[in-house]
Amino acid sequence: MLNNFLTLTQIMVQCENFTNCKMYSCQCTSLVPRGAADLATVSSIIIIFLGVPGNSIVVLSLFSSSKLLANPTTKFIINLAIADLIFCSINLPLTSIRYFTCSWPFGDLICHLYPFLFYSNVAVSLMSITAITINRLISITCYRHYDQIYQKRYILCMIAFCWLFPFILLSLPMFKIWGQFGLEPKTFSCTILRYQGKSPKSFLFLFAFFVPSITILISYSIIWYKVMFHPSRSKDMKRKTWKRDLKMTKMIVILFVTFISCFAPLMIANVLLPPDRYPYIHIIASIMSWTNCCINPILYFAMDGRYRSAFKQFISSSVAVVNSNRGETTSNL
Repeated sequence: MLNNFLTLTQIMVQCENFTNCKMYSCQCTSLVPRGAADLATVSSIIIIFLGVPGNSIVVLSLFSSSKLLANPTTKFIINLAIADLIFCSINLPLTSIRYFTCSWPFGDLICHLYPFLFYSNVAVSLMSITAITINRLISITCYRHYDQIYQKRYILCMIAFCWLFPFILLSLPMFKIWGQFGLEPKTFSCTILRYQGKSPKSFLFLFAFFVPSITILISYSIIWYKVMFHPSRSKDMKRKTWKRDLKMTKMIVILFVTFISCFAPLMIANVLLPPDRYPYIHIIASIMSWTNCCINPILYFAMDGRYRSAFKQFISSSVAVVNSNRGETTSNL
């Protein structure tokens, strides 16, 4: 990520004025106006500066809390945060430079890896939310079997599946079995292209988006029915645990609604709108999808007191270590 920022900084330093700069063109393409490209550049940089530290704090603070780490749900939250962190630290820096230069300056190899990682991360995020939802469903409806189902080895298999399944699907265009990855010159975008007249792009968008979404909606419908009409669990468990599980479930519902709100415009734009029209709609839809990776840490902090305490403890201990090291350095001088 640092190298990408340095590259972007070098490009900007070389531009004494935007008119004469070879790297910065006042006109991009007919499909991506300069104003839309600038909006995407600025937005991606802001999201990077919010998402990288935010998700890093989530991962490190939850890993450092043995009490929270013992909870299976926390492991899925960490997995989701790692996917968001990879997206913020790898994909978005490349995206910001792409829109700033209105070109793809990174070569063919990165052009093939970029869409593979981009779409994989989106799929991993949605599958992680799906896994968390199923975890909540079992916690509330089949709580007597919860510990048996969510043993450590089974959790690792579930997390591995969240990553392997998208990788397997996206290996189809990677190896030109169905479509291919490549550069779309008109939008200077590395994406899924047609190969021998075929492309899985629409299918992958619909399948990867709607199947997990339907699974999540069905799961929460069952949870809602169980809570509203069969609230017998509160008699079998401590009220504190019952309320904590419901609060966690509410947070996951909001995570899902946020994900849908961020990605639905992009799915609609890619599937229904022609790529050669409405450039600002396409750009704004893309920006909305990027924002999801920096919103999740805010939701964790705002909605769960245990996560909030873990974040505060991690930050305060990190500040204490930095101050201690600074004091030792000063005394040695």
